[in-house]
Amino acid sequence: MQAELGSCSINDIAVALASPVVSIHYNKEEVCIYGGAVHLSKDKSMSSSFGKVAVRSNDDLKVIEGAIVDRVSQEHGMIKLPKKELDKICLGDVLYILPIHSCLTAENMGEYYSKSSTRLDHYAQKKRD
Repeated sequence: MQAELGSCSINDIAVALASPVVSIHYNKEEVCIYGGAVHLSKDKSMSSSFGKVAVRSNDDLKVIEGAIVDRVSQEHGMIKLPKKELDKICLGDVLYILPIHSCLTAENMGEYYSKSSTRLDHYAQKKRD
C-alpha cells in the first residue's frame, strides 16, 4: 500500500510472506498458494490486489510484473500470472508475497528469516536473570 501511495519504493518493503504453490490452473492463468486472508488480510490495494508477487533472485526478491494476488480465502490465495511467468512455475515452488499491510502478516508468522538467512523466532521469550 505504501509503495502504491509513493511513500516508499518496492525495495523498501521489509516483509515478504513465503508461500508455496499448491495448485496450478493453466486455463485461468493462475496459481493457488498457501497464504490467504489469515496471512495477508482482506484489505485490497488501490489496484485491487491483496499483494505484489515476487520470486527469489540471488539474495534479493524480484517482483513479477503483471502478477497479483487476485483473491483470497481464509488459508489460500489465487495469483494471476502472465502466461510466460506461469510456464516457469512448478508445484511446491515458493512465491513471495509483499502484503498490503505488513502488521498482520508479521504478527501471524511464527518465525522470520533475515536477508542473510538468519532464523528469528517470533515467539521466543527473553530469559530473565
